[in-house]
Parts: sequence; structure tokens; C-alpha cells
Amino acid sequence: MIEYAEELFKKQNQVTYQVMMLLEDELSIADEDMLSLAELKMHDKCSLLNEMANYEMEGRKVSLYFKSQVKSSFKPCEQSLKEVELILQQLE
Repeated sequence: MIEYAEELFKKQNQVTYQVMMLLEDELSIADEDMLSLAELKMHDKCSLLNEMANYEMEGRKVSLYFKSQVKSSFKPCEQSLKEVELILQQLE
């Protein structure tokens, strides 16, 4: 579980960076809105993963219950990440 969580976290950070770079380009308002909304959805779906990563970086203990919540968020997080990647491909 830990390796998958780390890979998902890294992938999310890469996609967020790509979004930031693309938003610096001249995009239509509709494209910018579509990309921004997808990114917000991704951050929402991946919020538990990000929270767990922050806890671990701070050296805080994570309960088994919280770990199970995080694990159940993997699939929605990954799906929203793929949606953002698809939009990025369309806009590049």
C-alpha cells in the first residue's frame, strides 16, 4: 500500500506541475475553466492521500482507521488524476 500511495502522490504532483505550466500559456477561457475544474476535483479526491503524506513528512503517527480511509480514496484519486491527464493531452 505504501509504495502505491507514494507513486500516486508523486504522479499527482507531476500532473499539478503540468497544469501550472499549461495555465501560464494562452488558453481559451473555456479550456482554462475545464482544466481548473478538473484539477480542483483531483485535489478534492486526493485530499486524504495528501493529508497522510503531510502527516508522514511531519513524523506524525497515522491510525489504522485513517490509513483505511486513505486506501479507499486511491481509486477516486487515480481516476480524477487520469481525467486531468486526458485534458492536458487534449490541450497540448
